[in-house]
Amino acid sequence: LGVLPEELSLFERLTARQYLTFCGRMHGLTGDEAAGRAEELLTLTALREKAASLVAEYSKGMRRRLAIAAALIHAPQVVLLDEPFEGIDIIAVGVVRELLCELSRRGVTILLTTHVLEIAERLATHAGIILGGRVVDQGTIAELTARHQVRSLQAVFEKLIGSPDSRAAALSFYGKEGP
Repeated sequence: LGVLPEELSLFERLTARQYLTFCGRMHGLTGDEAAGRAEELLTLTALREKAASLVAEYSKGMRRRLAIAAALIHAPQVVLLDEPFEGIDIIAVGVVRELLCELSRRGVTILLTTHVLEIAERLATHAGIILGGRVVDQGTIAELTARHQVRSLQAVFEKLIGSPDSRAAALSFYGKEGP
């Protein structure tokens, strides 16, 4: 399992190359395996040019890409990404989107949490909508849009959750009473 938490905690006094090699070694890779995977991931995340720079010098988008690479260093078959597009620039969004598509082509299962439903709709084959800690509906994107007779995942979400006022009421209800 590879995990990208929403809040990043990286070793800022290491270079990207050192950080990825360290993560690989922590996952049981040999030194050569870790170094090789680090180079591959530096290329896939478009960080190769800055691989010798300290993590402390990285932008938020570069840090996010490095954290994704660290989650992938040991070639997991399942990857959990919590808000991978949060607060990153448009270039980083494109790099991460391409990386996720490549992982999917390689047969990696990706569990993605996001509030950016256009991205989810483009990347995902299946979706689940959660309200108050409960799954209110799930299925393929096609199944969800057909079942709710709408054209987009955003519309499914709005139909299930309702207006911002009703969403707040529903969340408040679950928060006070429990599910």
